Amino acid sequence: MFYGVYPALASSAVLFGLCQGIALAHANAGIDAIDAIGDRESGLAGVETTIGYIRPADDGRFSWICHESVTQPDALITPQYTENRNGTMLVTIADLAQARDEAEGIYRSIDGCEWSTTSGLSNHQVASVHFDPIDPDRVAAATNTAESGNGVFLSSDGGSTWNPIFEVGRGWIFTSVRFSETTEQFLWATSRSEDGRQHTVHRTNDDGRTWSHQPFEIDAPDDAEIEFSLLVADLEDPRTAWLAAGPFLDDTLYRTRDGGLSFEPVYRPQAAIIDAAQANDGSLWLTVSGNKVLHSTDGETFKRIESAPLSIGVGAIDGRVMLATRIPSAGSALSECTAPDRCEPTPTFELLEGPPVCPPDSQSSLVCDPLWPSLERTIFGTIDTGDPGRVSAEPAETNATKSESATGCATAQFTGRKRTTVLLVLFASVGIRRRHTV
Repeated sequence: MFYGVYPALASSAVLFGLCQGIALAHANAGIDAIDAIGDRESGLAGVETTIGYIRPADDGRFSWICHESVTQPDALITPQYTENRNGTMLVTIADLAQARDEAEGIYRSIDGCEWSTTSGLSNHQVASVHFDPIDPDRVAAATNTAESGNGVFLSSDGGSTWNPIFEVGRGWIFTSVRFSETTEQFLWATSRSEDGRQHTVHRTNDDGRTWSHQPFEIDAPDDAEIEFSLLVADLEDPRTAWLAAGPFLDDTLYRTRDGGLSFEPVYRPQAAIIDAAQANDGSLWLTVSGNKVLHSTDGETFKRIESAPLSIGVGAIDGRVMLATRIPSAGSALSECTAPDRCEPTPTFELLEGPPVCPPDSQSSLVCDPLWPSLERTIFGTIDTGDPGRVSAEPAETNATKSESATGCATAQFTGRKRTTVLLVLFASVGIRRRHTV
């Protein structure tokens, strides 16, 4: 069942993605959730969406962090966000050509008002970043820049500066990096050859001074390009982890119990494994293509949660499991699960207040604030009167939007940009997207 404001969201998830309105770029994308964002200990859960990061506040409400602060104005790519318990946010742009600064693929903010570039990762595309769950100022990054040497980088100042701790030569890219969750800390990374034929698991427990490297053999057709990334490091045993590997839409979940020296296949969902999380009770949750949610108490026997909402992302946050749910069907961007059969929607958009309050000359004020009124009309179907205590019930279609509608979706020819947007919306509708590695 939809909440009060969500019918407008549901229809706009397709229509707003197909029409060019007042707002540009991501604020004009189809509206849907992508991933649950938050630190396991923070207690605050946000959601990465097609239109921006919906960031939680201490008072239970949410602010809107627009993608346009870190991308080119006409970018189509969706950035990936992560945030530590201290409120430091990092966002990565998978294609440098679509980043705000085409030499910088990662940006940092402590308030959502200003996004700064960082030092040490220039001219690198960043495949994955992960904050240390023990020390929130430590963060690791792994790169996947084509036709370049790639590496694993470590930061001790919350992502401001980066230093390489392991590098591979040309022809290889990294696909994931992840800290273990235990006090006996390991740092895991996965890499593959650019042709997708060779794969390696890397692990260090001394900040990269020494590494173990284990080739990973996958039983697949010789011409298949294999996606490959580490998903979960066990909460209690630093030598246990799970990774997903396989050709398009045919992943297998593997588990190691000896620190990556060997992996055993434990589950094949006959789908793409999109995301995974381990709850505080040790159980594993998966989201797979088709927007299905799977659960396992032993890490190898999975069962679909029939009552769970259609979901793309999953995260373990403050003893809860949070699902990034399909807005058109679930009526919410987030759902909180206290048990496999008890998932309740979080009224994310009902509590959304727009961009954060920032100085007038900040990036958010200059870039995000002008986009908000049009996006607000799309989400809520109402007009912002300028009075914070009063919202007009006037229909959302003003003279300006009527004029655009008359010459837009109904009569316009699809340009290359619009055709691309259509494809993005259609792909999102079936839940086929990159595997989550942040």
